[in-house]
Amino acid sequence: MKSLRAGTIAALLALTTSCGGDDFTGGSQANGGGAGASGAAGASGTAGASGSSAGASGSAGASGVAGLGGLGGVAGVAGIAGLSGSAGTGGEKTCSYSPNSDTCGTGQYCNAVGCGMGTCAPLGPTQTSDRTPVCGCDHVTYWNKSLAARAGVPVMKTGECTGSDAASCGGFASLDCPGAAKCNYRISGSADCGGSDLSGACWVVPQVCPTMTGFGPQDRACNATACMDECALIQGGQPWYHDSSCPQ
Repeated sequence: MKSLRAGTIAALLALTTSCGGDDFTGGSQANGGGAGASGAAGASGTAGASGSSAGASGSAGASGVAGLGGLGGVAGVAGIAGLSGSAGTGGEKTCSYSPNSDTCGTGQYCNAVGCGMGTCAPLGPTQTSDRTPVCGCDHVTYWNKSLAARAGVPVMKTGECTGSDAASCGGFASLDCPGAAKCNYRISGSADCGGSDLSGACWVVPQVCPTMTGFGPQDRACNATACMDECALIQGGQPWYHDSSCPQ
């Protein structure tokens, strides 16, 4: 394309030179010169080659090899069976009260309220001094139930033993009380102080009598000038009576 344009330009330059300036002027005044030849049309350029076709499709990837299955786990060893527990000792042991038999063993007694069936219980470890009398199954009156439990005697009823329920002492036969019990020689008044062969009822009182509070002792021993408390009078084994004039 470039060589064709250069050739055309060179031909035009040569034609101009051959005509000369004077001839051109003269020709203009006479007959006009012939028209210049049209330049040859440039050849069409060759079309560029089309690009290559799209690239070939890639080959499909090979399928993966399937994984091997896992091995089964080893079976666990069976556990050792536990040892059987020892048999329980059971609940409270039942018993039937009998004054001449020990059905519960050392350090225990048959706690049978009403003197029938009951359960074995330990002997009372302590004693209190409050005056709340109970009648024991041995027909002895106890200052309170803690003294009865300490002696290993079940309670027949609350309150003092009276009448046929009471164990008698003294009298014509000079009967003694069982164990640590004392003969309670309580009489109705000072008029009975001169009687002979006085009888009483068996009582168990604290070893140390409680301290009197309030108005002081309300009881008096026969022929005594001073008033004393009931517990001390029972401990001393003296005939005594309740005196409303005490503590004077």
